[in-house]
Amino acid sequence: MTAHAMKGDRERCLEAGMDGYVSKPVRVRELYSTIEDCLHLNPAAALTDEIPVYEMHEEGEGEAMSESSNDSADREPEKDHAADTESIIDWQQAMEKSEIPVESLNELGQIFLTEAPRLLSEIREALKDNDAQSLRRAAHTLKSSAALFEAHPAAAAALKLELLGKEKKLSEAREALENLDREFDRLLPAVAAQIDSTTSEKE
Repeated sequence: MTAHAMKGDRERCLEAGMDGYVSKPVRVRELYSTIEDCLHLNPAAALTDEIPVYEMHEEGEGEAMSESSNDSADREPEKDHAADTESIIDWQQAMEKSEIPVESLNELGQIFLTEAPRLLSEIREALKDNDAQSLRRAAHTLKSSAALFEAHPAAAAALKLELLGKEKKLSEAREALENLDREFDRLLPAVAAQIDSTTSEKE
């Protein structure tokens, strides 16, 4: 995924060894189709014919979502868990913004659960190797992926690493890594729980 959308950019990316190419602003149908092509997923027949552009703006991605209020001290554990999940991601808003069905969002969530740990590992390796460019690139991808699920705290943490990588402030980036790890330690189980929850509702 790239902001380079000039004539010839697609060909250059594919010639460089990329598996697919999606330019910004993101069009969900195009994104999902490219993921299917790369991972050999089944076609998303439930997608509508007209899906509007969904842009991921860097400004505002650092804004944390407000915590869900907990008015009752004796709520059931399942409800408490659901409230915690809603403070980390907003599955409903993600579906509304991207206008894809829950089944498609769940499939993207499964891909995210595989790709996010790999990107986190790339960030650690980049910091270990003092590679600011690789840090920026991995953090940018991680940020955009988290933003797709309306996971604002995690997206904000990744954005900070991206900007520090861009500015080559690796010492500060190492300090910020702790917060990134903490947010994704919360996010990944929340995504998995949301997938399980919405899958169970359909059965």
